[in-house]
Amino acid sequence: MQLKTLFFLLLLGVTIIIAVILPQQKQNDLTEENTAESNSYYLQQFSLTVMNEQGIITYTIEGDELQQDEISGVSTLTNPSSIIYRNKDNDWKIDSREGFINKDQSHIVLSDQVHAEYFGGESNQQNIKVDTKSLEIFLDEDRIVTNEKVTITHDSSKLSGTGMVADLKSNTIKLNADVKGFYAP
Repeated sequence: MQLKTLFFLLLLGVTIIIAVILPQQKQNDLTEENTAESNSYYLQQFSLTVMNEQGIITYTIEGDELQQDEISGVSTLTNPSSIIYRNKDNDWKIDSREGFINKDQSHIVLSDQVHAEYFGGESNQQNIKVDTKSLEIFLDEDRIVTNEKVTITHDSSKLSGTGMVADLKSNTIKLNADVKGFYAP
């Protein structure tokens, strides 16, 4: 009888090893592979809506791909398109080929053929277009900034310069240097 009990315990031990330990080892192997890629998540055809503490949408962003780095928390964007909402009649729509969002989502960097449009005034009738190589959006400070060459068009008026600061609170745009252009009322 003692031999049967010993055999049964040995069989039970082997079953436990097969059922519990081996699947855990396989899961650890998969986790190590994902860590090597350093992505905490990867999304295709994504759409993200960010709200403030009052539940009001502050911005939306969508695109082809979003990858977040596990260590830094920085998200890399492919073909992002964003809308920044500041109040009922003053919104910015910004498109580019590449972008980054910091961990706390307060700073967005867009690059490679950046095209921004400001829709303001009553019924969004005022349409100002901004084209540049890159833009930085500081959401906490309500500013959009670039040090690159910029072209601003509105109806048939056109301005160009180097560097720009757009103040989202006062709805003003300032070109920093080398300003050229024409205004057609």
